[in-house]
Formats: sequence, C-alpha cells, structure tokens
Amino acid sequence: MSAEEHQQGEVKQASGQAADRTTILSTYASLSSYEFRDDLTDYLASWPSAVDKHPRTTEEVAAGMATLEPTRVSNFNNYVTNGTNKEANATYQKNLIPRDEYVIPRVKAALDNVDFTTGVSKGAAYDVLVYPVLQGFNGTSVNSGSNNRMSPFTGFPALAIPAGFVKATDAASSVEPVGMEMLGRAFAEPTLFKLAYGWQKTTSARVTSPLAPELAKK
Repeated sequence: MSAEEHQQGEVKQASGQAADRTTILSTYASLSSYEFRDDLTDYLASWPSAVDKHPRTTEEVAAGMATLEPTRVSNFNNYVTNGTNKEANATYQKNLIPRDEYVIPRVKAALDNVDFTTGVSKGAAYDVLVYPVLQGFNGTSVNSGSNNRMSPFTGFPALAIPAGFVKATDAASSVEPVGMEMLGRAFAEPTLFKLAYGWQKTTSARVTSPLAPELAKK
C-alpha cells in the first residue's frame, strides 16, 4: 500500500461523534463577540496615532462607521455592547471554564473512541474527527452551521479541506463546492497536514476556479 493510500484510509476511518454534540453546539457560544471590543482597542492603542490619526478605540471606529459605513454600524455596535462589562455577562461567564469542563472531556472521549459515560472502548482510537463545514442544502439556506465551533470550544487544532461539489437543491442546474473539517488532538497539527495532503493527492475534490486560474509555469 502506498503512503497516499494509507493516508486516505486513515481519513476514511477517522470518524466519530462527540457525546452530547447537540448540547455542546446549542448550549454554548463563541466568545469572539464579547472579546472583540477589548482586543481591537488593545491593537489600535499599540502604536501612536499622532501621525496617521487612526482611531484608538473600538468606540471610535464605530463612530467613524456611522458616517462611512452606516449600513454596517448596527452590527458592529453589537461588539461594543457585548464587550462592555463582559465579566458581568452570564453568557460570557458560562462559556469560560464551565464550557471547557463540559466540552473538552467529551471531545477527547470521541477521539479515543470510548463511551463517555462508561469509559468502555468502542474500538481503535481516531486520529481526527471529521464533519461537514456547510449545512442547509436541498431547500434550506446554505450556511456554515455550528460544527466549526468544535475547534475554538476545545482549543484543539482543525483544518478544512475541499470535499467535492453538490447541488444546493435537487432542481439546481449548477453545483456548489463543499468542504469538510478535521479536528485533531492538542498539538496534532502535523497529523492534520499529513491527512490533508494524503486526501489531496488521492482525490479530485478541488477544482481550479475560472475566476482565479492557476499561475502559468515559466
């Protein structure tokens, strides 16, 4: 068996489901909307504004957007609101330590291929968990869904790769690209790259876009 065939086989076998996945993805939330305000302010304040006169805070950016991007300022102000006094926000607090204590052990159990409740092994452990990065085909709105939260919820590395093309609906005349994401163990980036490389070498899931053709070779 070639190295590429072996790697493709690993991808095929690397599947599993985290216990209480529905609860994880519906009960807990991303913290980015709460942390964005302070993170952006820290970045803007990290260099002097005397010369370029750039905004120094997220609030100053929002004020500028009211004139330059009025259609977007409402959504941007949500970051300001959520980030103000976030330590007193119940949702923010719920998604700190409590989320880690609930999510990480269940995802580890899925990778180890053991029953989370009993600890009984279901077979060989998995290198990665694999799941789609889009949902809503065949009649409903196509969107990124919530599977991609598994990586930020655990801190484990993830890598998305092309998975092929499908019709958004049965009646559609054209196809759309879809992808899948692999979630690895902590510090397992080399494993993710190896599997992605093997998948790329042995499938034709990626097609060059006519809007961005490959560079001509000299």
